[in-house]
Amino acid sequence: MECLCGKETVWKRILSVLLIVSLLSSCFTDFRSIDAQLLPQEEVQALEAISAKLQNKYWNITRSSCRSGFQYVGSNNAVSNVTCDCNSANATVCHVTNIQLKALNLRGTLPAEFANLTFLEEMSLLGNRINGSIPREIGDIATLEELVLQDNQLGGPLPQNLGSLTRLRRLSSEIHGRIVSRSLLSANNFTGPIPEEFSKLTNLTDFRIDGSTLSGKIPDMIGNWTKIERLDMQGTSLSGPIPSTISELINLVELRISDLNGSDTTFPDLQNMTKLKTLVLRNCLITGRIQDYIGDLSELKYLYSIVLACRDLSFNNLSGPIPGSLQRSDLDIMLLTSNSLTGAIPGWILTNKNDMLVSFPPSDSFAAYIDVSYNNFTESSASEVTLCILVNRNLVSSHSSTESNSIAWCVKKDLPCSTSPKYHSLYINCGGSQIHAEGNEYEEDLAREGPSYFFASSQRWAYSSTGFFMGNGDANYLANNSFSLNMTGAEYYKTARLSPNSLKYYGLCLRKGSYKVRLHFAEIMYSDDQTYSSLGRRFFDVSIQGKEVLKDFNIKEEAKGVGIGITREFDDILVNGSTLEIHLYWRGKGTTAIPGRGVYGPLISAITITPSGYYLLFRVSLFFFYAPALSGTDFPLPIDFDVSTGLSAGAIVGIAAASFVLFVLILVVLRMKGCLGGKDLENKGYSLQLIRLTINHRMCALMMIRSKINAALSRNGVLPDGTVIAVKQLSSKSKQGNREFVNEIGMISALQHPHLVKLGYMAPEYAMRGYLTDKADVYSFGIVALEIVSEVSCFYMGLKAYVLQEQGSLLELVDPRLGSNYNKEEALNMLQIGLLCTNPSPTLRPTMSSVVSMLEGKLPIQATLIKRTTVNEEMRFKAFERLTQDSQTHTSSTFSQDSQGQRSISMNAPSSIDTSVTIPSKNDDLDHSPSSKLLEDLNDV
Repeated sequence: MECLCGKETVWKRILSVLLIVSLLSSCFTDFRSIDAQLLPQEEVQALEAISAKLQNKYWNITRSSCRSGFQYVGSNNAVSNVTCDCNSANATVCHVTNIQLKALNLRGTLPAEFANLTFLEEMSLLGNRINGSIPREIGDIATLEELVLQDNQLGGPLPQNLGSLTRLRRLSSEIHGRIVSRSLLSANNFTGPIPEEFSKLTNLTDFRIDGSTLSGKIPDMIGNWTKIERLDMQGTSLSGPIPSTISELINLVELRISDLNGSDTTFPDLQNMTKLKTLVLRNCLITGRIQDYIGDLSELKYLYSIVLACRDLSFNNLSGPIPGSLQRSDLDIMLLTSNSLTGAIPGWILTNKNDMLVSFPPSDSFAAYIDVSYNNFTESSASEVTLCILVNRNLVSSHSSTESNSIAWCVKKDLPCSTSPKYHSLYINCGGSQIHAEGNEYEEDLAREGPSYFFASSQRWAYSSTGFFMGNGDANYLANNSFSLNMTGAEYYKTARLSPNSLKYYGLCLRKGSYKVRLHFAEIMYSDDQTYSSLGRRFFDVSIQGKEVLKDFNIKEEAKGVGIGITREFDDILVNGSTLEIHLYWRGKGTTAIPGRGVYGPLISAITITPSGYYLLFRVSLFFFYAPALSGTDFPLPIDFDVSTGLSAGAIVGIAAASFVLFVLILVVLRMKGCLGGKDLENKGYSLQLIRLTINHRMCALMMIRSKINAALSRNGVLPDGTVIAVKQLSSKSKQGNREFVNEIGMISALQHPHLVKLGYMAPEYAMRGYLTDKADVYSFGIVALEIVSEVSCFYMGLKAYVLQEQGSLLELVDPRLGSNYNKEEALNMLQIGLLCTNPSPTLRPTMSSVVSMLEGKLPIQATLIKRTTVNEEMRFKAFERLTQDSQTHTSSTFSQDSQGQRSISMNAPSSIDTSVTIPSKNDDLDHSPSSKLLEDLNDV
């Protein structure tokens, strides 16, 4: 027995050792297996190239990176993840199958090296700053099943070979059971048509291109996508009509198409889409009646506005009554705004209107939110509508009549004022409390209802909001500074009102007239850092009184950042009735899920409406002069006051006449005082009798000026009306008249004063004899032409120019600073034309039309003919030349000394130069004058 027991103990020990060895061997094998699971070198290189081009700092790339080094989850939905499949080659080789780089603020272009990951099945680059176009190599990834490029800055046409991705089935992805990607191509800048090669994507279940700029027609080939469950084409540049092949998409759950270009079309055939839950056909140019089968789609929960909520009904023409089949308690949203629907508003739409709940969706009524505003329902249809503010119902301007008294004012077309218009200004702090800003009280606007709601504030102003933020039933319709931005501007920029589709503000009971509208904006729903929350882009349009004033308006881009207030001002906005309408509307462009779902659509901070500038001044004047006469009228006055007591017609006429007379008298007094300007520049004539009378009655001061060359009498005086005049009388016996006259004119021409014109541009026949011809302007043009070429004053260069012309050296007059860097032929032509125009004889000058033709090369340049001048004329020209040469070097001293020394010569007005002079007598006494030096210089002439 002892022997047997000993043997059992030995065997147990042996078995224990073998078991331990086996376990150790198994563990060692597993470790070696794990260590052997490596990425192929070509995939490592592809990942390194991708990381470098996208500036990705979240990857640590090695051949063993599938075990560690790829995973990263940060704040604000930031995700960096790479998934590998290590079941290849007996679990010794790994391949990359899934790449997620979401909200990481990656930059650069989309790497073509993704195509080297030949086992890649899912690829998501949601919410980055990737630009450029999609490389055609992406279409070579035959294994790709999911491609997500939403919310980037990609552009260009779509590569045709993306149609080769036949395994592609979903164009979205999920994390933690929540959809974070909305589309393959949403919110990018792609252009061009949808490639026909996409017809091969027969496994596609989700296709979204909303917010992109793709154009062309919606292709018929979408009928091949028979497995598709969601089709989103909102806010593109595509053209209709919606193809008939859409009826083949019987698995559709969500269909969203909006803002199509093109011509009108009929309602598409959707009756086989029994799984349809959300239908959005907004601004798709659909005409005709709403099909009855729409109400029979049992799964339908959201029937969005068949057309965009805009005022232009010329191309949004759904007509007829609302089908009774839409009377369903499980229909959550029905928006049929801005059509031409007629007939009666069904009673079930108004059911329990006073007991509706604000919660979504209410359980005790039919559709939670119904909007039938801006249609053409008849009077009888709206006879039950006596209230304007209905919870979750919007019936504003749904009635075709403007006169009926049996319905509420807000249901009538164009919202006419139910009383006499009395307002002339309006200040609204949109989405905020009452504040005092810029000297005005801005009214509060804090109503929180949104999807289908109309609110009126005491018939002074109102707003209408239409639309539901898809994917976010708890979205707020008021915005505030949730990112604690450093705001700039007025206080009203800290809050705002927003809407998913259409937001209309109305100024009510305004007086007729012209107004200035200022719209205040500040983007406060995006962050100003480099995170995912800063990538949002908001676009919307604005129209005032039906006229589009802003298109694709981007607040952040216009203000050069977030949290910065900007104002857009529009003047001369006419109010012919009593309502001013401001319409902000979204056409599906921009991002829709940054920083979260439901952040898109129009946003506005404040509205300021005031009378226009000149119109305000006109009305203020009328307030003072005509206020009592405007009793019982609706004329817009700038100040609220009571004009209930009227006046008779005679009183009105008397007030008007007295006001006119008073106005004319004020103008006359201002004119006499010179306050209206222009008095000093007038040219006046005085009769010889008046001048003699003034001198004889000694109403002027007499001053004698004696000169060694002439004898002249200059008198300065004041006429009875206070006008200062100068009278110059020359002696009829003087033989020095020519010299004296030339000397005086030469001195005047030498003056360099900003308010005096040099006489060098004046034709000689006019300067010497007062003889004015139609060739005087030709002479002036010639002087300017010579100055342009020579760059010096040509007043004293006339004779020199003629001499140089005879010598054939006319080009010596060209500005020497040009050197040889000029066109000699053009310069010579200009000089010859200048000399031709400055001919001393007006009869030898060409006409101005001939000069123009010569400059244009249409006429040959005529030869310059010089008419010999008389001795007196030559003497005058030389005097001009000498005096002007002196003035070029002694301008400042001549002006200061001569203007002080010759106070006896009247320089107050051009009338002091009398061109019709006589020669003074030799017997007149002569005294020395301050001008004697200049006259002595002329002795050699």
